[in-house]
Amino acid sequence: MRQTRDIHTMCNPSGPGWVNWTAGHVLATYHSQREAAESGRALAITLRCTHVVHGQDGRISDRESFGASEEQWNGNGMAPA
Repeated sequence: MRQTRDIHTMCNPSGPGWVNWTAGHVLATYHSQREAAESGRALAITLRCTHVVHGQDGRISDRESFGASEEQWNGNGMAPA
């Protein structure tokens, strides 16, 4: 299974609030889903990847792709500049 490089906005699994998560790591924690989703979208645009928003129930409520194909990714999980 390949490690995902998508940015996921989801309920914080270890406390209150919402998080942006990628490749097994929490990037940041927010008070509201809106704050987290706005930040996650901006990051996905910068990294040219997919932003996935999950509802409180964990189901995907929105998904938007901004770009880089799998061939464009380098070995450290970052999109090229």
